[in-house]
Formats: sequence, C-alpha cells, structure tokens
Amino acid sequence: MPGVTWRGPDWHLETTLVADETAPRLLARWRLVNDAAVTKRLRLVLAMRPFQVNPPAQFLSQQGGIAQISAIAWRERQLAVTSPPAIEGDAPVARVLAPLVAPTMVATAGFDQGALMHPAARYGGKLFANGKVPCCVDDRGPDPVPENDAQGEFIHLLVQLYRFTGNRDLLDREWPRIEAALGYMEAQRQSERTPDNRVGDRAVGYGLMPPSISHEGYSSAPQYSLWDDFWALTGYKDAAFAATMLGRPEAGTIARHRDEFAGDIRAAIHASTTGFGIDFIPGATSLGDFDATSTTIALDPAGELTGLDRALLTSTFERQWQRVSARRSPHADWTDYTPYELRNVSAFVRLGWRTRANALLDFYMRDRRPAAWNGWAEVVGRSPRAIRFIGDMPHAWVASDFVRAALDLFAYEPGSDGAIVLGAGLDRDWLADGGVAIAGLRTTSGTLDFAMRTEGDGIVATIGGNARPHAGFALSWPLEGEPGTATIDGRRASFINGALAIAASGRTVHIVMKPARATPRPL
Repeated sequence: MPGVTWRGPDWHLETTLVADETAPRLLARWRLVNDAAVTKRLRLVLAMRPFQVNPPAQFLSQQGGIAQISAIAWRERQLAVTSPPAIEGDAPVARVLAPLVAPTMVATAGFDQGALMHPAARYGGKLFANGKVPCCVDDRGPDPVPENDAQGEFIHLLVQLYRFTGNRDLLDREWPRIEAALGYMEAQRQSERTPDNRVGDRAVGYGLMPPSISHEGYSSAPQYSLWDDFWALTGYKDAAFAATMLGRPEAGTIARHRDEFAGDIRAAIHASTTGFGIDFIPGATSLGDFDATSTTIALDPAGELTGLDRALLTSTFERQWQRVSARRSPHADWTDYTPYELRNVSAFVRLGWRTRANALLDFYMRDRRPAAWNGWAEVVGRSPRAIRFIGDMPHAWVASDFVRAALDLFAYEPGSDGAIVLGAGLDRDWLADGGVAIAGLRTTSGTLDFAMRTEGDGIVATIGGNARPHAGFALSWPLEGEPGTATIDGRRASFINGALAIAASGRTVHIVMKPARATPRPL
C-alpha cells in the first residue's frame, strides 16, 4: 500500500491509502505514534480540502478543471461534500467521508475563513516567553532573528479580526498574547530612551525600536528602520483600542505610551532630516536613505497622515513620483525595482493625488510578467527577456499590495476623522461610459455598495449596503476644476475642503454633484 511518514521531534504520523474497486471507495488510515520515552497527549487534526484534479483537457463525460462545492455537512457520523451536477437536470453529486473512529470534534468553514486548524496550532502559539513574535516559523520552529516589525503586525492582525468580526470573546481570549507582544515592544522602546541617545548623532534613535534587519535592505547591518517603528506604533494604537473595547484598566497607560512613542518617532525623524540635510522622511533615521515604499506604512496602517510633517510627506512622495516617472524615458538610468512599490498607489490616494495614483498603477500593470498571468515577480527588471534574479513569482505580498491599492481607489478607512473615504482614486476615465460600481465590500462597520458615474457635466453617486461608520462617509469632487453645488437625497449640501460629509443611516443614499460655474467677466 502507498504510504507517507511525517516525522516530528518526538512523534511520527503514518498515512496509508488503498483503493477498494468493489465498492468503489478509497480507504485511508492515519496512525499517530509517540516516539518519546514518556507518555504524551497528542491530538490528530485532519483537514478535508476537496479539489478537482482533472485538467480541463480531460473533458470526456465530465467537466475538467475547478469543481464547485454547494454544501459541506456533518450528519449521521459522516462528512458529506455535495457538488452541483455537471449537466443541468442531473442529480447533485455527493461524496462521503466516513470515519471508522468517531472524531471528538468536527468543524467546517468557507474558503475565505481560512484553513481548519486546532487553536493550539495558531502562529499565536509560537510566541517566545518574553512576548517576542518570531519573524517566521518553519520546521525548525520559531525563528529568533531580531526583527522588530512582527510584534506590531501580530497585534494589528488580532485587532483587525475583532474589527471585522465583532467577536469580543476572541479579542478577550487573545488579550494575554497582545499584552505579551506589547510588553516586549515597550521593553525595546525603553532600551533606546536613554540619556546617551539624546546627544548628538545618537538622537536619531532616541525612543525608537532598536536597530534591526526587518527591512531586507538593511540585512548587512542593523539600522533604526522606520518600517519597524510605524508597525510598532500601529501595534500600540491597536492595543490601546483593544484595551478600551475590553474595558481593561491599563488602557490609559497604553494610550500614554502610544502618544509618547509617536512623539519620539517625529523627533527622531527631525533629528535625521536635520543631521543628513534631507527634505524627505528617511527609510532609516540612522542612514538618511530614501525609501518611500517603506514610508507608506506611516499612512496605512499606522494612520499618521496628519501626525507627520506634511511638507516632509509631500516631498517624500513627490520624489517617488519623479523617480518612477523617470523610468519611462529610454535614456533613464535604472536596472530593476521591486513591485512592493504598489503601496505608493494607496499613499497617493490618501494624499489626494488621484491622477498620479492612476498613472502609477498603470505603470506597474505594464510590468506583470507574463502579462496574462496577472501577477508580478518580486523583482522586475528593465528588460523582460534578460536572464536575471526575479525572486518569488508570482509574489503573494506584491499581489496583496495590488489588491489593497485597487480597493483603496474605491473606498478606504478610516479617514482623518474616522469616516470611510469614497472614490478618492476614481478619475474621469473611471467614471465615463456608465461609471463604476462595487457591491458587498467588507468594512469594519459592515458591507458597502458604492456606484459613481458622470452625468452631463456632473457626477451621480449611490451609497448602499449596511455599513454604518460612526463618522459617516466622505466623498470628494473627482473631476477637474472646483466643485459647485451638491444634493444628498434631494437636499442641498455643501463641500468642505472639497468633500461632502454624508451620514451613514443604513439606507441607500443618492448624491448629485455639479461643477462650479465660472463667473462671467464684465465687458
């Protein structure tokens, strides 16, 4: 019989299969063996993930390729997987998994809910005793490499789960891990808040996360990377939010540490720009280097659009725009770049640069390799046919940057006042010929439906769904020139700083916007 053995540190799992043609059926056996010298309590978790394995070319009497699943159910001690009929009018096809030993627990989940996994096996069960979150976990276990972004990312992940699901029990259950990761960050932060770091060149690191190699560009020598600090600040902000939601007595202390840390980051940036004589936010305060793609984290998820020096922010992303624009010239001096740069599209949207955001997105879309695959390599070279290092391809992190950037064109949250910002990346090209519409977009306050199009010289928009953000929605004028009049459900409304503030009532809202009319010049 064919079999596979999976060896763990003090256990092994034997899997054997055999086909019974008389039934017909497939028989499988799993044998979990304790190899330790002492008694251990082990748990076997089986995840059933049905896939259609026939390629589309094998079409005789059946449809190859992806097989749809209409239902998965546990009943009468069997797991039934039902597929709709391949030919309309035929009966649905049900396949059954019948365990000979009854399981102690059965759970099912949709594809977008993630893999089936026992709680003991979560990347949360891999924290170090001091609260450090490993940068990665492999068959050797948690990696102890000093990277200082993971703690903030871990806290943000858990709090985002709460924001989108509203599962307070989950947040309460995970609070000890949030508190542990926060405690590790606080110890790191305080280790750099020393009198020596207030003096001279050392001021660029005062109160920051210690030097690390989280940023791949600093692997040769650890640096005071703002990538770490903006992720850590995100963690402080989310931990303060979680503590408030749970009614934790330490919420006030966390909020004070959050604000102190934010102030130290701004002071370190000032020390770096002054010391290096630069007019942009550096990638690392200890280097004074340019890395706008790393700086995007300051805007999202760190939410520091209004907290950081606006002139420095503008200069940073203006420099990135010029840098990318220069690549279009046949005489430009460049060899390659990493499509992580897609994050800059989201940054441009938040800065109000909708035309540049779309031009930037168009530039990166041209560098999909091969274009028909709808994906990017980790490194894109100037010449598509040159033999060179390309890293991972397709690259999932780059893909996620694209997905976030594309969605941000339509809606992002929160705005500076907590509102969901609508259509900030949509320009005339998007809105012509019937415009655009999205439905069922998930937000932290519910699902959102949104449509917008040009009509005559104005704009017509509709907001629906059950999303009810406490600060409502913000909709800005998307066309050239200045906005003029507007109505919300037939009532006159005024633009404030070029945008309409729209209350979230839970009902469908209709908006009409008109451009400003030029005042006739006197003869």
